[in-house]
Amino acid sequence: MIWSLFRISAFFLLIAVLSYLAALVAEVDGMVKFVLGDTEYMIRPLTFVVLLLSMIPVVWVAYFLFGLCTAMIRFVTGDETALSRYLNRNRQRQGFKALADSMVALASGQPKRALIKAEIAQRNLRRPELTGLLAAQAAEGLCDSRRALEVYKEMLSNDQTRFAGLAGILKHKHQEGDFETALAVARRAFELKPSHEEIQKYLFQLQLNAEDWSGARTTLQAKHRHKYLAKNDFKRQSGILALAESRAKAALGETARADSLTIEANKLAPGLAPAAIEAARVRIKAGERRTATRILANAWNQAPHPDIAAQFAEIEPHETSERRQSRFRRLVAKTIDHPESRLVMAELALRNSDYAQARHELGTTHVTHPTVRSLLILAAIERGEGSSDSVVGDILSKAVSAPRGPQWVCNSCHMVNAAWSPLCTDCKAFDTLSWSDAGKADRMHPSSTQLLPFLQSDEQTRLLADSAAVPTQLPP
Repeated sequence: MIWSLFRISAFFLLIAVLSYLAALVAEVDGMVKFVLGDTEYMIRPLTFVVLLLSMIPVVWVAYFLFGLCTAMIRFVTGDETALSRYLNRNRQRQGFKALADSMVALASGQPKRALIKAEIAQRNLRRPELTGLLAAQAAEGLCDSRRALEVYKEMLSNDQTRFAGLAGILKHKHQEGDFETALAVARRAFELKPSHEEIQKYLFQLQLNAEDWSGARTTLQAKHRHKYLAKNDFKRQSGILALAESRAKAALGETARADSLTIEANKLAPGLAPAAIEAARVRIKAGERRTATRILANAWNQAPHPDIAAQFAEIEPHETSERRQSRFRRLVAKTIDHPESRLVMAELALRNSDYAQARHELGTTHVTHPTVRSLLILAAIERGEGSSDSVVGDILSKAVSAPRGPQWVCNSCHMVNAAWSPLCTDCKAFDTLSWSDAGKADRMHPSSTQLLPFLQSDEQTRLLADSAAVPTQLPP
């Protein structure tokens, strides 16, 4: 309101000033003389002022006509000027209307109409960054993969739409199963936008499938750097990839590089049993037995595993039974109540034919965790202590149908894997294998079959050995 009052006041003030000036001019005596050719003209001052004011629009029209002629000359010579923009204004209006119609049609589930309108908008606007994605999405809505790919490829020529074009091509190639091309496209898209989460996921999985462990580690670092992966998960998964790469290098004969990657894998994921076992082997080979002992003990304390125990025994392969039991006692000191610790110590006592000690070490594990392995140990103890065949037979009957105990089970598809690997052998998921109870339908661990000679019954041994060959698919 104040601004309106100010403008009205300014208008009246301008009128007053102009009136005052006009009055001054009108009161001026004399005439204004000017010569045009051979003719001399005499006019009053007020008339001269009015004449000057009337010349202003004439001059403006002349200036406009001069600019228009100049623009026409430049347009004819190929220069884009205001004239060409004027001529294209109607086309732009039509293009933006078609663009809006295409968006509405796509949102309302009319992909065919959306594609037609998008093509009209492209012809009129020539703005692929506006119309390209609409055309591609409409083509996908019509299940026209060929047309969608053509649009995505056209988008590659424009800096603003290149990444979107690569993302579209990547999805199509991945769906078609052309993983080699998809991997190349994903790498290019990752170079343009390394922070894009979806591209990171595509690239990471493609690199895993192609066993490009080094490239996968680079992608994993980008995921962690852009806060898409927690620090602990990043370290563990980096360790897994380092271990996978070390195995690949070892297969190629690059022993030094493989050993270095193995040590790195163990440092990144000290609780990963396969990494600890292979790192211990490297240390034992180098004569660093204390370091190997520390590595295995650390891994055991985090997650006891029979393969860790087997590798722990390899540190001193020629030691006496008493010395081995004493050394293992230190290994399991912090996990003495864990079922795996009890089973390992019971097995050691069995191999020393100390059945009373084996029963003490086993405790109630065969009751709290009735697996094939714990029941086999119990049967071997009963056999060693002279129990009747019926007692041993009853235990073995239970063992045949008992759960096999912990195995490498995929947390995604629940498939039991015969050995640990970075990817599940069935669903190809990464870092999903965990050492956990698999139920009844899995494999018997090799440490269980090693107890069979203690039972001294060929028929019972055959039945238990046959029970190890059951299918590995678990129920969902």
